[in-house]
Amino acid sequence: AEMETMRARLEISRQMGFVADDEKVHGETLKDKAVHASRNMRNLRFLMTNTPKLVQSLKKIGSTSLAKKVLSDFAAAKAGRKDLQAIVDEHAIIINTHFATDRVMVGRLNVLIEDNICERILGREEEAAIALEGDDADLGEDDDFDSEELREHLEHAHIDCEDLRGKALRRIGNLQQDLLLAAQRERTLQDQIEKQRTHLVEHEETIKRHVTNELTLQNTIHSTQEELD
Repeated sequence: AEMETMRARLEISRQMGFVADDEKVHGETLKDKAVHASRNMRNLRFLMTNTPKLVQSLKKIGSTSLAKKVLSDFAAAKAGRKDLQAIVDEHAIIINTHFATDRVMVGRLNVLIEDNICERILGREEEAAIALEGDDADLGEDDDFDSEELREHLEHAHIDCEDLRGKALRRIGNLQQDLLLAAQRERTLQDQIEKQRTHLVEHEETIKRHVTNELTLQNTIHSTQEELD
């Protein structure tokens, strides 16, 4: 029973991606599946957010056939008939070709790309750290040079990841600032419309007063004329 428990735990560790240096795991591990599922979820979330805007923008520039293809590909992706990453790549090509100045779509795409890159960097960093621990335990002081080189590699990978995260946060901040400015412009426009509406009402009231005064004056002239006659 104890051996069965140990075998079960060993299999779980293999599935989580922890294996000995001389051991190979055939097929996908749970860790691989989790990373793949995480990337697919990000890609799907991006497509659900970006597809409506992309379709609308394509129709505005007259690319109705391409807009239909984007919708068809999205439906196929939701049904599991087409690879999500392939569709994301197609979106990237369309955005870079036709809408490179659209900060919203470009920002969403850049954040997705940077998140996926970060995940790959962190995955390599974790694998290198596990390998480093195994090398240090087996080789001791004889592996000082390689260990130091690996540590430097991990540090650079971590710096790259933090840099990408910083860029993503800055882009998010820029988008939020753009939304605030757009909201302010909308409020200013609404204020101008309200002022124009008020001015129009006042102008109509002035016209009514002039008409009333004109009628009163005509009546007065008519009465005076009758008295003179």
